[in-house]
Amino acid sequence: MQLDGETGGNPNDIYNGYIRLETATQLLRMGNLENATRLGMTIAAFNADAMGDDLEWEGAYRDDPTPVLYNRKLRMDEVLWSEPVLVRDGKYIIPEGVK
Repeated sequence: MQLDGETGGNPNDIYNGYIRLETATQLLRMGNLENATRLGMTIAAFNADAMGDDLEWEGAYRDDPTPVLYNRKLRMDEVLWSEPVLVRDGKYIIPEGVK
């Protein structure tokens, strides 16, 4: 993404034709529940308002709809900040700024 200035997401996103994002609440839940098997991940905060109508909120797991980006790539100019996701004792360590 940093080299190209945009991304179509991971291979599953590209195959499905949309980019599934997560809210901070969803990310924190994932960090507490999943075994950390994916190394080298980066967490990034995006400006949802900048995505306009391309960002849709779908479903509701525990009354927390999932943001999904349709019909376009995720652009670097929408990134507010990013940090590597660390792994400790088999769990993801989510950066402190995520609330």
